[in-house]
Amino acid sequence: MFTATTPDAAALADAWSRVAGYEVVEAGQTEAGLRDLWAVPDGTHPLNVLLAAPGTSRGMLRLVETDAPVTDELPASRVGPFGLEFFSRDVDEFHDRLAADGTFQPLAPPRDYDMSAIGSGIGRSFAARGPGGVWMLLTTMRSVPPPRPLPTVAELVGPVVNMPVAASDRDQAMAFWHGLLGVPVRFDGKLADPEVNSVISLPPDRAFHCTVFSVGDGQMAEHHFHPDGSLAADVRPAHRLRPGPAAYTCRVDDLDAVVAAAHAQGREVRGPAAIACAPYQGRRVAAMTGPHGELVELVQAADGV
Repeated sequence: MFTATTPDAAALADAWSRVAGYEVVEAGQTEAGLRDLWAVPDGTHPLNVLLAAPGTSRGMLRLVETDAPVTDELPASRVGPFGLEFFSRDVDEFHDRLAADGTFQPLAPPRDYDMSAIGSGIGRSFAARGPGGVWMLLTTMRSVPPPRPLPTVAELVGPVVNMPVAASDRDQAMAFWHGLLGVPVRFDGKLADPEVNSVISLPPDRAFHCTVFSVGDGQMAEHHFHPDGSLAADVRPAHRLRPGPAAYTCRVDDLDAVVAAAHAQGREVRGPAAIACAPYQGRRVAAMTGPHGELVELVQAADGV
């Protein structure tokens, strides 16, 4: 699951359901136990809406209401997660659908770009800003190096596959995502492609190191490590989740082992605690904050799941 905060969760959920075909799984008051895991006071983030692409429970999208303003900045302009990425069977068709609806504002028409330098492939993407300031990134992959199968979805918009992070410290990211959480690196290398940059409104001559962690089931935690001084600081207000894209929720096989390892490294861990609402369904959950402001929830996997 991927989480974003927005001043009006219901409005954004309604708009995304209308244009992307997502279905509401559950909507209502935020459970008190979740606030404890998020380290926020009672009364904050009062509502949340859980959505999913039809026919799947992976890559869910959770929208959480916030009283913290979401800035008007372009994506990837400051440290932290900057968008939610979805695969589309036809990114041009979806762009036209968004433009006709008028609720989301695309930055520009879809563009082709090449990430073969890091082992990924050739894609076509665009970014659009939705109600409440949340950035959505839509991608259709054109080709990938053989023998890897081309990632495709049957839907116009599939499950969430990525919440990319504008980052500054690769060593810290590797220590957290790979060293502590055991998430493998899928793609890694330097990107210097003006067309890649144009999708997320970076300067055309910006080069950055890209490390893509594979969190399983086709989902990713993509990190863009930018040159020193090129990103503004994170914007998380005190005692709130960060505005906009905010959290990853991942299953783990042995939650207690990960929590113990985190404590041994001196990291702050909240929980574990049993959370009743969807998609946790009573499973034990712990939460940590990653090195670039990303909240990471870890859910004890049920036997065989």
